[in-house]
Amino acid sequence: MQRIVKDAELWDGRYAGLQVTDCKGSWMELRVLATASDSSRAWDLRCYIREKLIEFIQQNYPSSLPQVRTRTTGDEEEPESRAAAPFMVQRSASE
Repeated sequence: MQRIVKDAELWDGRYAGLQVTDCKGSWMELRVLATASDSSRAWDLRCYIREKLIEFIQQNYPSSLPQVRTRTTGDEEEPESRAAAPFMVQRSASE
């Protein structure tokens, strides 16, 4: 985290720290504190640090990231009567 913050041009150099704010079971919540010269730069710095930390975890500890698998309603098999029905096109009388 220190390397990420030191490399950020948005950081004003006053303070950077990492806190564990919660830890239960298989997850941990971290909070990064870093100062910037104004609130706009602080927001940009927050986003920059978050993205760089995620990138670091993806590259070095990919199995530590959540893996959620979902099934949407479109994935379900159709009932046999609908699946077997042919596609019908109605033609006009002039054809």
